[in-house]
Amino acid sequence: MDGIKLTEKEIDEAVEKLLETDADAVVSVCKVRHHPHWMFRLRADKLIWFMGEKGKATRRQDLPQLYALNGAVYVVKRDVLMKEDSLFGEDTRGIVMSEESSVDIDSMFDLSIAETIIEGGHEIK
Repeated sequence: MDGIKLTEKEIDEAVEKLLETDADAVVSVCKVRHHPHWMFRLRADKLIWFMGEKGKATRRQDLPQLYALNGAVYVVKRDVLMKEDSLFGEDTRGIVMSEESSVDIDSMFDLSIAETIIEGGHEIK
């Protein structure tokens, strides 16, 4: 399996960022694929804009870039972890990982995506 993998590069980058910025924590993120500005709630069968009227955008290019936790790297100062009982402090920074490195396997469908990436020999950069 040389497709999807967390490398020492991401861990080193997170530790370096924690030390350089004196942040409370550094976590890995990836660009969101499904933007909340285009999400809805269902009330009975009626779609209600999740972000309200301000969430309406007609072009993807007009949406602000957002990031989601990918669960790969969490570097947290010990005192923050112990005092706040959390992986996030007031000053939490992010390192951006590629979509391929951020495949989250929670279902058989997710597993098939990961297998396809690996079998296709895609290199993770």
